[in-house]
Amino acid sequence: PIVMGDNVTKIGSYAFAETSLTSLHIPANVQTIDHNAFVGNPKTLTAITVDASNTYFNDGGGKNVLLQSAPSEPYRTLVLGCVNSVVPDGVINIAHCAFKDCENLNAISLPNSVAGLTESTFENCTSLTSINLSNTALTNLCYKMFAGCTSLNSIVFPSGLTEIRGDCFNGCSSLQTIAIPNTVDTIMSSAFAGCRNLSAVTLPSGLTEIDIEVFKDCTALTGITIPSTVENIGDQAFANSGLTSIHIPAATINMGDGPFMGCRNLATITVDNLNPVIDSRNNCNAIIVTDDNMLMVGCKNTVIPN
Repeated sequence: PIVMGDNVTKIGSYAFAETSLTSLHIPANVQTIDHNAFVGNPKTLTAITVDASNTYFNDGGGKNVLLQSAPSEPYRTLVLGCVNSVVPDGVINIAHCAFKDCENLNAISLPNSVAGLTESTFENCTSLTSINLSNTALTNLCYKMFAGCTSLNSIVFPSGLTEIRGDCFNGCSSLQTIAIPNTVDTIMSSAFAGCRNLSAVTLPSGLTEIDIEVFKDCTALTGITIPSTVENIGDQAFANSGLTSIHIPAATINMGDGPFMGCRNLATITVDNLNPVIDSRNNCNAIIVTDDNMLMVGCKNTVIPN
């Protein structure tokens, strides 16, 4: 174990990164803990304590968490967690990588005070099976927040969610069904890439863009309804997925490179007749740029029209 002296006032960035600590005690005089000071340690940490006389940090009263205090908000930010953590009511933010690589964490309950989760908060928590965010005040889910959580099979989204950022659920290979709330207007690149068992997705009715590689390598995804509001479909948005059919709505006027590349089972492609930019004329099972007659997307049943 690491024993820090009472004269320590600051712990610098990466000071104990990837050091396989099993327990951590923060002395009374520590006033500053820099970004990523303990990154990688949730994998092995089982106990976190803070000296009771420390006025800058606390452990939530024996809850195995490292909390940064603020005036009138003693539990404002959770800096570091471990497999035995209990997130106390009053925590507002959970910091970058706070639980990253905590491989034995199989459940976590977040109080309704939580309004901010940052990048990679639960990345690679490979035993985490479910997460319920419905009681939180979260409006966005950050980059790689649950990436690599290979056992995650259930997610309940917060009611006020507006944005799912890049790689948020990348590699969550146990996810099978997701229903994204209609409050969401932005889903960023690779958000669900590599979710190879994802077979049912409900997209929000007001969505305007399906970004780059959002559902890439979702090999169990055989069908999806693209909302009528979607204007843009990004590069490789559904590449290597299991889609067997796809319908492009009238509003979709921009498509990136290879949005359906590698979709070997894709057999039916249709485009809404009111789309002003692309078409699937004569039931050709392809997407054709109307102005210059360029065939941009085909499938195994494509018939190239005259």
